[in-house]
Amino acid sequence: MASLYKRKRSPFWWIKFRDAHGAVQRESTSLKIGRGDDYKRALDLRAEKSLAERAFGAVKSAEFWEQWVPAYMAEQLTGTTHVRYQAAWRTVRQFLTDKQILAPRQLSYARCAEYLDWRKSPNHRQGKRKAGRNTAILELKVLRWVMREAVRRGFSPGNPVRELVLKREPRKLFPEYTREHLEEIAAAIEREDEPLKTMLRHSFLVARYHGVRLRETNVNPMRDVQLWPSDRPGAVNGMEGSIRFFQKGGKIKEKPLHPKLIPLFQDLIAKKQTRLYPPTKWGNLWFRFLGRIGLKDRHPNCCFHSLRVTVKNQLDAAGIPTEIVREYLSHTPQDVHSSYGRFANLDKLRICHAALD
Repeated sequence: MASLYKRKRSPFWWIKFRDAHGAVQRESTSLKIGRGDDYKRALDLRAEKSLAERAFGAVKSAEFWEQWVPAYMAEQLTGTTHVRYQAAWRTVRQFLTDKQILAPRQLSYARCAEYLDWRKSPNHRQGKRKAGRNTAILELKVLRWVMREAVRRGFSPGNPVRELVLKREPRKLFPEYTREHLEEIAAAIEREDEPLKTMLRHSFLVARYHGVRLRETNVNPMRDVQLWPSDRPGAVNGMEGSIRFFQKGGKIKEKPLHPKLIPLFQDLIAKKQTRLYPPTKWGNLWFRFLGRIGLKDRHPNCCFHSLRVTVKNQLDAAGIPTEIVREYLSHTPQDVHSSYGRFANLDKLRICHAALD
């Protein structure tokens, strides 16, 4: 049981308790001796530590999160799903550590309810960034999945995350770029220094004409792009081609290469380039770039993903059939496609190119 004591030459109450591993710990409460309110808070702290000791005593080392969750994820998940769940779990694990919840049976409904507020406050020293409500709810979904397995293994009598009733915020609607916006972005890119200029220019061009996500733009010209001689109307430099994009879940989508991109890939293939731009983490650079050129101030909520929305709306405006637009953008579910509101073969998809000229 935890106990309070006085320490020589210290004006504060000190507390003695056992941690989760049974080791004796002594630390200052920072609550002053002789101050009534501080003494009451010190007693509350002693009661809290005593309760934690009893909870720790009921936990076996095999139940600790680190003893089984990583292996369970590796066994159950693959591909991008595994990566997303791992990223979410890292943040959830940080929360559990902050709250001294070392095993499933120590998790309560009250602690789960604290997660949304905890997630809103950044802590750069710990590598925690501020996140929105929907991101926090997704992370709680991962915790719920982990707790379901904990219950199955007998590590917890119940799953308190299931009791949370959380509503997601409405899906953010990304704005469309006008032709003037596209010209402004293209001109501003050319004023940047290398290697940022290459990354911005190449990812912009691929997304501008194919409507793909940022992570899908960094293709390998030597592997993912095929060029061949052609006398088809619209061929550039006597060539046409196809391009493959690697998408969520490890899916590969092949599409006809837009004629505007043929000179770019001819050059890259001739130079034996194996990536469209240097491989690194570029996500925030587009956000900062759009802010630096003032476009985010004049066009709120715009981002790289707005290029995908722009392509979708341009194809709709050109009268391209919905099923072809969906295939061109790899929007299989109708509800995902319609939220942009605002399988065909390669030849059939080529009708999209003229609308994106």
